[in-house]
Amino acid sequence: MRPSKAFAVITFLTLLSSFSTALSPTNASEDHSQHLTKLAAPNGVVTVPGSTSTVLRFTAVPNATSYKVRLYAVKGENPLRTIAPFNSGDSVSALTPNSTYKITVQAIGNNTTFSNSPESGKYSVTTFASTYAIIWSANGGASVTAGPSTYTTGLTIGSLPATTTKDGYTFDGWWVDSTFTTGSAITSSYTPASPYGAVTFYAKWSANTTNAITWDDQSPTTASSGGSAFYTTAAAVATIPTVDPIKTGYSFGGWFTQTAGAGTQVTNGSYTPASPYGAITFYAKWSAASPSYSIGDTGPGGGIIYYYDSAGFNCGAGFTSNGSPTSGLCHYLEVAPSGWNTGSDPTKVWAVSANQSADVSGISNDSSAAYNNALGIGLGYKNSDLIVAQGNDTTTASGAARAYAGGSKNDWYLPTTAELNLLCQWDRGVAQDVTTACTSGTINTGTGASGGFVDLYYWSSSETSAVGAWVQGFGSSGQYSGDKGSTNPVRPVRAF
Repeated sequence: MRPSKAFAVITFLTLLSSFSTALSPTNASEDHSQHLTKLAAPNGVVTVPGSTSTVLRFTAVPNATSYKVRLYAVKGENPLRTIAPFNSGDSVSALTPNSTYKITVQAIGNNTTFSNSPESGKYSVTTFASTYAIIWSANGGASVTAGPSTYTTGLTIGSLPATTTKDGYTFDGWWVDSTFTTGSAITSSYTPASPYGAVTFYAKWSANTTNAITWDDQSPTTASSGGSAFYTTAAAVATIPTVDPIKTGYSFGGWFTQTAGAGTQVTNGSYTPASPYGAITFYAKWSAASPSYSIGDTGPGGGIIYYYDSAGFNCGAGFTSNGSPTSGLCHYLEVAPSGWNTGSDPTKVWAVSANQSADVSGISNDSSAAYNNALGIGLGYKNSDLIVAQGNDTTTASGAARAYAGGSKNDWYLPTTAELNLLCQWDRGVAQDVTTACTSGTINTGTGASGGFVDLYYWSSSETSAVGAWVQGFGSSGQYSGDKGSTNPVRPVRAF
């Protein structure tokens, strides 16, 4: 080949190679990227830290579409967190109080004409600590004075009060849950977590279950047995002794919080001891046992038993449920014997002349009918004392009855209409019924067991009005109002 032809071929192949290279994909991309303008890194970065966040401000980069923030540990190379999109004035949150971080800002381009900037330099930011109140809730226990009153965010509360006290309870530790259902007791230290604020610690208590119980039998012949040995704070005593004590010559009357039946009676589950809690003693109540009597028997006052009520009734000077000589209900009525006044029943006025037109204070007038009611049984003692207190002496019916001391007893009195009605029924030998007026049978005027009554109207201690009082006929029977200045027979009675 001639040189001119060889040169032409070489020139052609060189041009073809250059054309192929210009059309390759790799070189097309590189040429494209070379036409994007890289954005400048943001500057003018300012941080405004709080305890758990920081506000980040910086100078806007022209043509940036948004910004990206990276959060680093002080010595970390990899970001802890990347936040995008981000704008100047936004906050970086969820930071730990009293901690230092590094922050960078990157401008983001549109990837068409502008590419992302490089990260800015690392800016240091330190969050500050906040102080909040600590509240120690003793939950009914003694006030807490030893524990700290504040804590600092991010720091541990390491000085908890070891204990507090509450009468009858055991301390079970401090809790931050007031219901004691979430978590567990805090024994030595505690680090509050975000969100921060005042922290309340609650004392948890367990009721003592071993408060000792003593059952004091009060000098028994045979001791009691059974019964709860302990009680739980603020809970009722479960069981009294299952076997009662025995004391010769006395009747057992139950268990009480004080001696001699004073205080509160205790039965199964009925009594809850009050604060201060701890060991407690319950006392047996004893009453001198009363002999058992039958109607017609000689009573303890030397009179005759004429009425018995197994259920018992109020009696005594106060007409109460503990008015009997043995401090309980009364069950018997006893009438003074025939000749109690060294002769036949004396006749007396109901009131001295100065009081014969005056109501007795404290006695309700039965103006329309005699009070033949069970509630009138045992009431004569109280009525008689009120009548005497008005200024009526032993020349009057109540004064004479109260002055009688048969059997060395000082509790004789003038009976009410109810008590006098029962006495009339007993004397006349008819069935006793307090609500039925005594109208049948025959009066016993002799000096036998039920005798010695005269065929006249006997005084009661029940008033009808300011000028009158009720009388009971033992002969012709019947109940009527008599003038307080008239004279009628008197027969004392007593209840026990």
